[in-house]
Amino acid sequence: MKRTVFLLSFIFAFAAVADEASVSDISYRQLWPWSGDVEISFTVSGKRTPVSLVAQYDGVEPFMLSEHDLSGDFFDAAPGRRRVRWSPARAGLDATALNNFRILSVTPKTEDGERTYLIINMMDGSYSYRDSAPEGGWINQNIEENGSKYLYATTNMVFRRIPAGVANLGLSEDLRTRAGMTGGSYSYSKSHTATISSDFYIGVYPVSLAQWRFATNYYVTGTKPGIGHVTKGRHRISYATIRGSSGEEADGIDWPNTKFAVASNSIINAFRNLVKDTFPRDWIIDLPTAAQWEYACRATTPDNWLWSVGGTATDDNSTLTNLLSQIASWKGNSGDVSAMGFYKPNGWGLYDMIGLSCEWNLDWYGSSYNANLGIDPVGPVSGPGRVRRSYEASTTPPSGWYMFTSAYKRTDGEDSLNSYRLCIHLTSPFAK
Repeated sequence: MKRTVFLLSFIFAFAAVADEASVSDISYRQLWPWSGDVEISFTVSGKRTPVSLVAQYDGVEPFMLSEHDLSGDFFDAAPGRRRVRWSPARAGLDATALNNFRILSVTPKTEDGERTYLIINMMDGSYSYRDSAPEGGWINQNIEENGSKYLYATTNMVFRRIPAGVANLGLSEDLRTRAGMTGGSYSYSKSHTATISSDFYIGVYPVSLAQWRFATNYYVTGTKPGIGHVTKGRHRISYATIRGSSGEEADGIDWPNTKFAVASNSIINAFRNLVKDTFPRDWIIDLPTAAQWEYACRATTPDNWLWSVGGTATDDNSTLTNLLSQIASWKGNSGDVSAMGFYKPNGWGLYDMIGLSCEWNLDWYGSSYNANLGIDPVGPVSGPGRVRRSYEASTTPPSGWYMFTSAYKRTDGEDSLNSYRLCIHLTSPFAK
């Protein structure tokens, strides 16, 4: 494209029913002189949709713009005026040499379905989508895919798409009473809401030992380790090691002040390196925020239930014990803290969010109650420690039920060891 701003608007007409997605009023321009990027604007009508963008310039055949080179509203464009930015430099092209560049079409994309699950292939960083989980679950000793019975605990990582919405956090008063969370230090557990303004992906399982070993060895040291035979093994590590902790790399532990910055030698950066040549440029791998984690944990659970399988304030202890044992490894059923995928998932298909092993969240811990956390909360700017969810419980019913609720959170020092699951932030909360 020459250093002249090109602007062209035209309309594509679609014979579609009202609830189908359509795209019209497409325009584009290069953002000279401050950038070689191209901004593409269009109007979406009907339902939300991912879009495909096709371009051309003199001397080449029409080509589809890769997700890797895009940012903005290409993944899930809501009705209304939308914008996407395309980076020629990221695509390996000279922005000054794209003569007579034009956008040929922006159309609803249907071949990827609902994109409910995203699977990262750790061998090459590529990713794909699935509408539903495989029959029998993602990890099952009787299922074999591509020569591995434990594909999704080793060389593949599977994420579940969590829809934007109002997160109903905390517990009702009767459940708080039953769970023993009525004291002042548990005021945060009162029922309250937060708005999650955009979809995100979260790990269906915690990060496994095999996945951590592969990412850190291959993407930090450059050596590709053998995966081995893995039947269990969630990884436990410190918050400081996950994001960065000392010297010039200390910014990694100062969320939210330094936003998504992490140390170059951190675990998160290893996973980011894994997908640096494939992910769209504004997608960010990190831990989930506390609001995202709790929202994902509760999923479709009714407000008067403790867990996705049931449990109300009036149930007897034997009923609660039976229900908890269906979804979690814990002292009451002698569950293995390392086991992954052996219990029932929640309503959004997430496993092992409640049980013996705590999980890190991004936020600093705060014990105070807030009736409304607003839009995409990122937690306080400081605190006594970081939030970890669930608990390594040593108690049995009826005491200790609070340890197994989605609302329960603890504070822990950044050098303590806990499990973690990754989150793919499709939109940064700091961009609001």
